[in-house]
Amino acid sequence: MRPEDKGLGAIQLQLSHDDYDNTLNVHVIQAVNLRPRDINGLSDPFVKVYLLPGRGPENKRRTKHIPRTLNPEWHQTLVFQDVARGELQNKVLELTVWDYDRFKANDFLGELVLELSEFGFLDNKPHWYPLREHVIIQSFELPKSSVPPPLTSTADSKMKSKSPRHGKRQGASATRLSETSGSGVDIGPRRRSMETLANPDQNNRKESNLAVSLSSPAGNGGVGDDDDDTETQALRPE
Repeated sequence: MRPEDKGLGAIQLQLSHDDYDNTLNVHVIQAVNLRPRDINGLSDPFVKVYLLPGRGPENKRRTKHIPRTLNPEWHQTLVFQDVARGELQNKVLELTVWDYDRFKANDFLGELVLELSEFGFLDNKPHWYPLREHVIIQSFELPKSSVPPPLTSTADSKMKSKSPRHGKRQGASATRLSETSGSGVDIGPRRRSMETLANPDQNNRKESNLAVSLSSPAGNGGVGDDDDDTETQALRPE
């Protein structure tokens, strides 16, 4: 459900941590009601993500920019590797939305800060978060969360984070698996074995369709197609 309060707009994210290979997955879905910063009354939004502390290339990811819109849809999964769950206690996710400009500094549109010590943010479900103006802090401090975590239990967040390796980078792979199976309920190995014996041809076709669904990429998991990375320098020292 989209937020009603416009303000600086809002962004929809789906976050998860994979305990199997220690990756933090940031699925950037869409944003709404962004501010117009171009002469045509629109913007060309993209999202930059930092895993703090640290602002080096290994801590930075970004999406592609979407031209001429105030309601962009990215559907990109940005992946931070080699992040153990225990390290999240001291990690902060900083997301900033920018208007891409080819021949001048990019314009700031809004920011979101999430303290990853709150495992409620990592429930692998899509949530809307409001954007805010930039808040200046001391360079040695980590920013505090700009929003509270969703109302999801910590146990549920940990359970959903232990996803199989083949579904990790597919963004909406869990949704596609549910749609493929119809009810979205795991029927268990015993029942599947009986169905395979009863109708092997039909099950072979289902397995083929499932393989095609899993092979569809949901995002490049890294830097987008914009090489220019200049923002308003007065916003924050790098």
